[in-house]
Amino acid sequence: MSEQRISIDRQSTPAQIARGLTELILRHELPTGRPIRESVLAAELGVSRNTVREAIRILERSGLVRHEMNRGAVVREPSVDDLRDLFEARLAIEVGAAMAAPLPAAALAARGAFTQLSAALAASDAEAAIASDLAFHTAIVGAVGSSRLTAAFTPLINELRLYLSILAVAENEYDDVGRIAAEHEVIVVAFEAHDRHRAAQEITAHIRGNAARLVALMGSRRE
Repeated sequence: MSEQRISIDRQSTPAQIARGLTELILRHELPTGRPIRESVLAAELGVSRNTVREAIRILERSGLVRHEMNRGAVVREPSVDDLRDLFEARLAIEVGAAMAAPLPAAALAARGAFTQLSAALAASDAEAAIASDLAFHTAIVGAVGSSRLTAAFTPLINELRLYLSILAVAENEYDDVGRIAAEHEVIVVAFEAHDRHRAAQEITAHIRGNAARLVALMGSRRE
């Protein structure tokens, strides 16, 4: 681990350090089970240990690291139980948002986000596609207009990014442009038809499909 790899400077805030570490984790440059030593990182970056400690707390809240006895903060290894819990939380928030959001706002937000996702898919840019995929679902939650609901959904994003990056690397998930586009477009069309129940059904099918592929993938890795 080095200051250059994290791409931050001595004036970095805890949030900036957390973003740098997040990128290393999502690119698998910080492997699962790897300890993150506060003292070493603080010395490398020329910042206080308190600054690094707060950055690690941000990562803990995002579910990317956890504390272990006698080891301190370590990069968390995703488990099937973690995955199922995350996707159930995601399902509850997104379906709830679909049922609560004003339909014109939801349709507008979903269509705009889908346009960005389509562009990322067309460019064969997996990282941009992951970001746009998550932005699509965040836009639906945001259409409710509740800052509290958006705040509840935000901590799930980095965990979701981690799982989607696993799919992208292991299963070439975002190479299947037609399927990814179709799964999202039916949600947009349902909102535009003012059929929130159909939108909720399509969101449910999409989320459960992602979860099933990840469970199968993680199970095969442990065999």
